[in-house]
Amino acid sequence: LINVSTMHHPAARMRLLVLNMQLLVPGVTAAGYAHKDRRLRHLCDHVLPNYDVVCLSEVWQMYKLPPMPLPGLHRRDVLVKEAWKQGFRHCV
Repeated sequence: LINVSTMHHPAARMRLLVLNMQLLVPGVTAAGYAHKDRRLRHLCDHVLPNYDVVCLSEVWQMYKLPPMPLPGLHRRDVLVKEAWKQGFRHCV
């Protein structure tokens, strides 16, 4: 993610974050309940505003939707939408 709204001044210092979010697909956790939605909300509300470039790993998304969508299937979409609102542009 690159926040283009903060990159307008040539002398500005770039604030970079590299983070493993461990937002695995539903049903997969490292140890018990992983608080994925809470961590995602904290990232969007409190972390993203402090950085210009954010490199995230393990932000998984399931594309083949079951007949009854499971909670957490669209965490990546939520992240991209929230980051876009803050001036970030999604890159792969």
